[in-house]
Amino acid sequence: MTILITGTRDLMANVLARSLAASGHRVRVLTRSPHTVPAWRDKGVEAFEWHPLTDTVPDAALEGVDLIFHLLTEPLEGALTPEKLERMADLPLEGMRKLVQAAQRRPGGINGLRLLVRSSVAVYAGGGMALHDSAPVGPHTAFSYGEIPARVEQEAAALQREGVTVFLARFGAILGPDGLFAVLRDLGEQGLLATRSSVHTCPVVALADAVGACAFVGLKSRDGGAVNIATPQTISAGKIVSLVADACTPRLRWPQASRTMRARCGAYHDLLSKARNVVPQRLIDTGFAFTQPDPEHVLQAALKTYVTERDAARAKRPSVLAWRPTF
Repeated sequence: MTILITGTRDLMANVLARSLAASGHRVRVLTRSPHTVPAWRDKGVEAFEWHPLTDTVPDAALEGVDLIFHLLTEPLEGALTPEKLERMADLPLEGMRKLVQAAQRRPGGINGLRLLVRSSVAVYAGGGMALHDSAPVGPHTAFSYGEIPARVEQEAAALQREGVTVFLARFGAILGPDGLFAVLRDLGEQGLLATRSSVHTCPVVALADAVGACAFVGLKSRDGGAVNIATPQTISAGKIVSLVADACTPRLRWPQASRTMRARCGAYHDLLSKARNVVPQRLIDTGFAFTQPDPEHVLQAALKTYVTERDAARAKRPSVLAWRPTF
């Protein structure tokens, strides 16, 4: 199968591209970083430079493509200013429009094309009930993060009427070395992590399962529609924050931690602060096997690796107390 992937600056999309190429698929990527093109070619992946807000998609990138993983996204961390929210909407929406325009120029057009679009569990407004893949989304307030994936989904779903099989991949926060884990870890080391007693569920998924579920849906699912990509076992937002806080060793704890944490977490704060009991029912029903179903174990393993590497790096630093004048 010939596959095109966008958004490979993001670790999940990057790992997916390498994994599919290693499995024997013909993989192409669209990248905003021209210096990465030779490195992709060394991995057996065709790479095309593409700036989604200004460039059209090269026709050669879409030639013979059966499946598109449109994973292009703006980083979720960072203060949600109006400018950032605009970029978060423009990148996936404008990128998807240009992908469709390029596919329509092909001899066969877009009929029969498979398109997996990156969305988020933030499309669900929240609440205590179990949120299956078919649960209603919204409503969202203007200028909130949840409004953005909802807009992306609405535009993507309209392509179904033109013969495109569209999958709406609703990801929880991905637990990998970057993203939410990195933001909370850095806040913790700076004494800016505000611990919480919150018991509401925060949907997360291990990096390996995010990649595996994405490939499983795109390659094997017959029917389009929404797919929740989150662990079948749950974890509370308070537990996530307390585990990270316990592993960090800040010199000071600052009184403005809560406000700073909210700004630095950006869209991740939306996932931490609203109750969403997301159930990956479609993945379970279609036979996807989660390799890391327990989010607490995933987080503990990541923290163990981080603490080991952090302490080893600190041990190599020369101690100020060990310094002695030589005169």
